[in-house]
Amino acid sequence: MTVTRLDGLRTTPLASYLAAIGLARVLAEQADTQLRLWWSDDVAHVDSCVDDIARWLVDAYRPTPVVSPWNEGSGYGRKDKKPRVTLRELIERDEPRLAVFRAAHEAAAAVGAAGRTHGWSKERTVRELRNRCPDDLLEWIDASVVLAGDKAVFPPLLGTGGNDGRLDFSTNFHQRLQDVLDDQPAGRARSLRWARDALHGTQGAPLQPAAMGQFSPLAGGGRNSSVFGAADSLVNPWTFVLLVEGSLLYASGVSRRLGTAAHASSQAAMPFSVRTAADDLGAGAADEESRGEVWSPVWQEPMAWSEVQQLFREARASWRGRVATGAVQMYEATRSLGVARGVDRFVRYGLHQRNGLAFVAVPLDTVDVVQRPDVRLAEPIEDWLDRARRAASSSAVARALRQAEQGHLAFARNGGGRALVDLLAAATRVELAVGRSSSAAEVLAVSHGRIRAADYLDVVYRDSPTPEVRLAASIAAAACPDPDSDSSSRALREVVLPLEPRRGGRPPAWARSRVEGFGARPLVDVLADAMVWRSQHWSSEEKTVGLVPWPYSGVHVPARDVQAWLNGELDESEIERHVTAFLSLDWDRVRAPWASDAPDEVGYVPDPLLTMLQAFRSGVLRRPGQDDVRVGLALDWPVRLRSGHGRQVAAEAVAALRRCGWTTAVPRLPAHAGGARTLAALVPASAHVLRELSRVADSPRFEDSAAPPSDPSDHFEEAPA
Repeated sequence: MTVTRLDGLRTTPLASYLAAIGLARVLAEQADTQLRLWWSDDVAHVDSCVDDIARWLVDAYRPTPVVSPWNEGSGYGRKDKKPRVTLRELIERDEPRLAVFRAAHEAAAAVGAAGRTHGWSKERTVRELRNRCPDDLLEWIDASVVLAGDKAVFPPLLGTGGNDGRLDFSTNFHQRLQDVLDDQPAGRARSLRWARDALHGTQGAPLQPAAMGQFSPLAGGGRNSSVFGAADSLVNPWTFVLLVEGSLLYASGVSRRLGTAAHASSQAAMPFSVRTAADDLGAGAADEESRGEVWSPVWQEPMAWSEVQQLFREARASWRGRVATGAVQMYEATRSLGVARGVDRFVRYGLHQRNGLAFVAVPLDTVDVVQRPDVRLAEPIEDWLDRARRAASSSAVARALRQAEQGHLAFARNGGGRALVDLLAAATRVELAVGRSSSAAEVLAVSHGRIRAADYLDVVYRDSPTPEVRLAASIAAAACPDPDSDSSSRALREVVLPLEPRRGGRPPAWARSRVEGFGARPLVDVLADAMVWRSQHWSSEEKTVGLVPWPYSGVHVPARDVQAWLNGELDESEIERHVTAFLSLDWDRVRAPWASDAPDEVGYVPDPLLTMLQAFRSGVLRRPGQDDVRVGLALDWPVRLRSGHGRQVAAEAVAALRRCGWTTAVPRLPAHAGGARTLAALVPASAHVLRELSRVADSPRFEDSAAPPSDPSDHFEEAPA
C-alpha cells in the first residue's frame, strides 16, 4: 500500500472535492477494494496498492456510462448534430474499457428514439430508460433526476437533470473523455501530463478551453473573470472526468430518502443537499435564484471505501430525529452530533445564479462538527417560526420572518449569547408583525410565549454580564394583575405586544396592544406609557394603598444599574435590543443568575427622587399598625411624572414616607424633574430599596458616601411644616 498526497485535489472548490471522491471511487471499484481516503490540511490523501495513479488513469480507467437521452443537447435530440458526432466517435473506439458505455448507449438510443416518436415526457423517458438500461447507468440517472410519483425531481448538484441551461454535463463528459483517452503516442503523453497536473497541482500541460459548468467559479470564465474584462473557461479534462465520477456518489440512498422529504423539496433528494438560507455569508439575497446547497463531508482519519460508501448512502444529517432539509438544520445537526461519526467538518456550497443565467457553486462556509448543547434552545422558537412561515400573508410578516431565519441560522452556526439575543429579538418582531396582520393572525395560533426564560438568561448573561442585560431582564420580567380577570396575571409582553394572556385554561390570543408603538418608538417612551396604563388599570382587589405597578417582578437588579440608566450612562440600543429579545420568554419564577446582594460600587450616590419612588414601586413600605397593607405610588404620580412635575411628586412622596415612620427632607430638584425616563426607570425592580432609601432619608448630607456632594443644599431643602 502506498500513501499518495494529492495536492491538486482539495476540499475547495467543489470541482476539486468531487474529483477527489471520484478518483477514490474508480480506484476502489476498478483496482483496489482496500483503498482508504482522507483529508489533511484540506488536501486529499489515498492509501492504495496503485503506485502511479496518474498512469493507471491513462492506461486502465473504465469510464462510468453517462448519457442523458431525456435532454436536448445530449446527443440524442433531433438537432444535436455536434454532440451526436462526439458521442458516436467515443462509442466507436475499439477499446474494451468502453464496452459498458456502448451497452448503455444502445439502451439510451432506443429509448430516445421511442420518446421522440411517441412524444414522451421527460418523466416517461427516464422511467423507460431505468427499465431497459444496464445497471451501471443507474448511478448517473439517480444522480441527475429522481421520479417522485409522476413528477421529476432534480437534485441540485447536477442542475436540472444533468444540465445547467444549455450546458449538458453528459456531452461535456463525452468531449473530455475524447481528450484523455487519445490512443496516439502524443495524445497519451498529453493525457498523462493532465492527469499528473490534476492530481498533484502541477502545470505540465496547457488547460483545455472548455466549459467547467457550476463546479468551479474561478475557472468558469465570462464577464469580469480577467483583468482584460473576460476570459475563456479553461479546464483540465481529467478534473472534469473525475468530478462527474464523484458526483455519482451523491446518488446513493436517494430512494430511501425520497419517502421522507424529497416529495416536498427537490434538495432533499440527494445526500447532504438542503434548501438554501440567506445569511451574512453570501448565501444570497431575498430574490436571488438558487437551487439549494450541497454540504461536502470532510474527514481526517483514513476511511475505507466501504465506509465512504456507507457515509453517502446513509447521509446522516438529522436534527430532532428528522432529516435536515434546510441549511439551519444542517448547522444544528453538526452542533448536536446529528451527523455520522468520523466526519470532522463540512464545506457548505450554495448553488446560486451568479454568472448571467448560469449557476455557480459558491463556497459559503467551513463548518466544524462540534457539540454545542445550547443549540437546543432554538427548538421551541423554530417550531413556531415554521408555522408562521406558512401563515406569511403580508410583506411585513415576510420581512420579519426573513430576519428571524437569518438570526436562527447565525445562532445555529455560531452559538453564544449575542446570536441567541438576535434570534429571540427577531422572534418578537415576528409576533409584532403577525399580531398587526389580520390575515396572518386568523390562521396562526399565538406564539411561543411559554418558553421558560431561565436557560436563555443564563446563556446570555454568561457571555455578556452587563448592566444592560440585567436591566432588560428585569424590564421583561415585569408583570401585574390582569385588570380583565381576577385569577390571572398580565406580563409586560402582553401589554406592549398584540397579545391577550391565557385565561381559564384557554390559550392566549392575538389582540390590540394595550400600549402601542413598541419597536417603532423609543423604549423609554413605551415603558413610560406602560406605567401610565398600569396606573389607569388599578384593581380595587389589590391590597395596597396606592399602586404597586409590577408586583410579580421576580428579577431584581442593583439600584446602581437603574440610576446609571436614568443618568444616560448605559447603551440605550443594547437595552432595547435585549428587552425585545427577552419579551419572547416566560419569566414566571425565574431567578437571576447575578448576586442581588452585591455591594454598591464605590462612589455611587443614589438619586433621591428615583430612590423614593422605587421604594413605593416595590411595595416594601408599610404604615405603622398596618403591616398587612403595602403602600405604593399615588395613582396620579405616573401621569404627573410623565409631564415633568417631579418636584411636586417628590414633596408628596416625602409626606407619604413620614406617614410610614420615616424622617426625611424634601430633595431640591430642577423645575421640570421627572419625565418619561424617570417613569420608565420604575419598570425594572431595584434590589435593596430600603437600604437605598435609608441612605437618602436618614443621611441627607450623604456622610457615608465616598464622594459626597460639595454642597448638600443643592440636593435637599427642608420640608414645609
